[in-house]
Amino acid sequence: MAHRRGTADRTTLPYRTALSLVLDAGAPLAATTVVLAEAVGRVTARAVVSTETSPNADLAAMDGYAVRAGDLHGATAATPCRLAVIGAVAAGEQPPPGATAGGVVRIATGALLPDGYDTVLPFEEVTEANSAIEVSAPVAAGANVRRRGEDHCPGDVLLEAGRRIGPPQVLLLANVGCAQVPVVRRPRVAVLATGSELVEDLSAALQPGQVRNSNARYLVAALHAAGCEPVLLPAAGDDPDVIAERVRDAFDVDKSAADLAVTIGGVSRGAADFVPAALAALHAEVLFHGVAIRPGKPVLCARLPERRAMLFGLPGNPLAVLATFRALVAPHLRALQGRPPSEPVAARLAAAVAGRPGLTRLVLGHRIAVATATAFADGIDQVAPMRRQKASEVAALRHADRWLVIPPEAAELLAGAEVETLPL
Repeated sequence: MAHRRGTADRTTLPYRTALSLVLDAGAPLAATTVVLAEAVGRVTARAVVSTETSPNADLAAMDGYAVRAGDLHGATAATPCRLAVIGAVAAGEQPPPGATAGGVVRIATGALLPDGYDTVLPFEEVTEANSAIEVSAPVAAGANVRRRGEDHCPGDVLLEAGRRIGPPQVLLLANVGCAQVPVVRRPRVAVLATGSELVEDLSAALQPGQVRNSNARYLVAALHAAGCEPVLLPAAGDDPDVIAERVRDAFDVDKSAADLAVTIGGVSRGAADFVPAALAALHAEVLFHGVAIRPGKPVLCARLPERRAMLFGLPGNPLAVLATFRALVAPHLRALQGRPPSEPVAARLAAAVAGRPGLTRLVLGHRIAVATATAFADGIDQVAPMRRQKASEVAALRHADRWLVIPPEAAELLAGAEVETLPL
């Protein structure tokens, strides 16, 4: 739905104040347990602790010869130590019993170190001939050996609470036999677009004045990426009664059972902006309606009586949807999952950016390749603002990869100035 410009002033909250409100309202959801194969993208509900010792024995860290370091004392190029090869052990096999003075054992990476041996000599550092090796220098005890428990011991914290699990974390947990993982329940988020001009069929030809419901598709994708379970509701048109009914259904435990709802459009002061009226009919408590942010100033946040659930009302212009989701909804979702707020990343501007005093301005930008960038002494990324920034246009998304956060006290940030950025 296109943004309808209001005709009356509205008291707006500073962005940081609004952000504090949505973070405070985001208590972590209940914990559940999933098998490790289903844990990717989930967030740990509590610390995951090792119950095993890893590795569970002394192992060879590379292919070579298991030796006793003491047998190599005094070895020099002129007087090398000659040691007999008395056996061999591969990974997964039991090694020969006990060490023999002056003897070595061929050993594969990951194989058990035979009792009495404390060091592994790599194959490439010695020469074997006639079932014996010659060593021309001493070696430190413990070289090329993975000691029992050097990776993890019982009680070691593998993942703290609030960590999102990716493929590397799956490897970490599988390594110590963690078959089930305590995770936060995925936030279930209902998405409701408003506006009679919306067309759901993406392949349909548009009549003059119609627009495709692309904002809802973006939110569904963004919610999936944020580790949520999105529920796309049928668009509500411009009817406050239908909007109220859809929102009520979103939180009905026998229907969508959402933890959160996000509406698109209908939050400004135009004649057909009906979301505030629908929320009033539902006796919602409005936490704020209007934030000193651009794009997205008319954004709304309310709490519904049903299960004290939250609703965000986003403006209808595409870039306003992206900006308000990233700046306000995404931090709330992290709080629902028990995750800390994401920290902005510092960068330097490659070109000047105008601010809007009194407003936090979110400007689409992109990182400049190192080869074409002028180097700064501190080595942080350089970013350039996109030229076209109209809230109703999406062309900038072809190249943009982040938001540049221009603070409300800045009339302009010059080239070379440090700026906070948020991943797009």
